[in-house]
Order: sequence, then C-alpha cells, then structure tokens
Amino acid sequence: VVASLAYPVVTHWAWSGTGFLRYSDGANGPHHSSFGPAFVDCAGSGVIHCTGGVGGLLGAILAGPREDRFRYPHAYAPHNITLIVLGTLFMWFSWYAFNSAAIFSDRNEDEGTSAMLTAVTMNTAISPSASGLVTFSIFNIQCHNPNECVQYTCNGILAGLVSITAAGGEVRAWEAA
Repeated sequence: VVASLAYPVVTHWAWSGTGFLRYSDGANGPHHSSFGPAFVDCAGSGVIHCTGGVGGLLGAILAGPREDRFRYPHAYAPHNITLIVLGTLFMWFSWYAFNSAAIFSDRNEDEGTSAMLTAVTMNTAISPSASGLVTFSIFNIQCHNPNECVQYTCNGILAGLVSITAAGGEVRAWEAA
C-alpha cells in the first residue's frame, strides 16, 4: 500500500520538478518551493525515510506492542551480537557507495562533482562515527550487560548513517558530527 499509493505522491512532490516542494519557473531556471527555498534531498533520504518512518510509526501504533514484550524483556534480547556488528559494518561500507552514487546521478561533471563527492564521503564517515561514540558514551554508563552496549552502539551508527544521507553534500564536516 505504501509503495503503490504513498511513495508516488510524495516523490512527485519532491523529485518531479513540478511538485510543490521543488519546481522551476523555466527550463533551466532556479528551483523554488511553495514554502521558500527548494527542497534539497541528496540521496532520496528525506522522501524515502520520512515516508517509510511515518508508515512504520502508523503500523506500530495500529499493531501495538508484542505480546508479553514488557513482562519478559529478556525474551526479546538479541541472540547473536557478532551478526549485529557484522551487519552494521556491511551497511556502513555499503553506505559509501550509496551516497557517492547519488552524487553522480544528480550532477554534471562541471558542477564540482569531485568536491561534492569528497564532502559526501567525508561526512558519511564522520556522522556514524560521532553518533556511535555518543551512543556508546551514554549507554556505557547504564549498561549492565556489555552486549547491550554493543547493540546500542550499532543502532547509533545506523542512526548516524540515516541522518547524513539527505544532507551529506550540504553540510560542513563539523555539522555532520
């Protein structure tokens, strides 16, 4: 339902060039938005993650919590920390290719592609590193089980990757942290 109804509408608003979030007055004119500056979305993160996040939130609200989730919290503990860390590292490595490919698909060579690629790659390294360190620092104080600290750190790394995807080429290095 989300893929067939919600995504086409939201992507038209942002990516078509005629939607109210980003449109142009002429063939090569500057882009505008109905609300001011044009919508900027480096790798589709704003449209994809916002739409999917709202859909996931609505699904979680409608479904409610899992049965006995809060009565027996240890029954839902992660079972294999090694696979969690390995999956996080795979996703982190793949994120470099994903963000970099988005730069090449949206720009011409004469528009400063190499400078933008450098900034995106650097920010893709800084943001998950910083968020992983912050998450580890916060949860290391209250974790009684080291496996929980590793799980939370991996979640922080993934949150940093998701958060830098849309703004990877638009922020400075200190802002990525």
